[in-house]
Amino acid sequence: LPNDANEDDPTPFDPDPQVIGVSKEVTGFVLVGGTVYDVDYSLSVENFSPTTDATNVQVTDDLAAQLLADGANLLSIEAGPTVVGGLTLDNAGTFTGSGAGASLEMLDGSQELAPLGIATITFTARIDTNGAAGPFNNQATATTETDGGTVIYTDLSVNGADPDPDGNNDPSDDGGDTPFHPQVIGIAKAITATR
Repeated sequence: LPNDANEDDPTPFDPDPQVIGVSKEVTGFVLVGGTVYDVDYSLSVENFSPTTDATNVQVTDDLAAQLLADGANLLSIEAGPTVVGGLTLDNAGTFTGSGAGASLEMLDGSQELAPLGIATITFTARIDTNGAAGPFNNQATATTETDGGTVIYTDLSVNGADPDPDGNNDPSDDGGDTPFHPQVIGIAKAITATR
């Protein structure tokens, strides 16, 4: 009704909302022995807003569950994670890539990523392929939140080094698993008959 209280309250409008994107790629791997590999992952986290901080940025990665779906086992996190570019790691060092809650969280979760800022996270996972050929797929998730814990923006990682490979400043429309393809080298022996 025209005379209701608060009838003239403005409708909130944010001309530059928070938009964060994340990409993930395999940058190298080493055969440890048998069917066990040390796999190097690199994640790029980018704030696509030109004027707004991305608040309380967190990156989670349930590596164990996703690898298991393809027949592989996460044995351990052998190195890292490390981060450069304006964000800080989880001080408790609880990231294991398996389980739930803090064990999946890489960052402190209370940091801001500056407008157009980029942070890079790296870690090495020890993976047992159990003799399966792969690929062994995985995705990470980046979020921003209010100080009260309400999620503002979520993005699933896209394979590669660029969180927005189509360049439209909307990372949410890019996505896809990051595959690990172990090299399988076959040795063939030829028998040569001589007369």
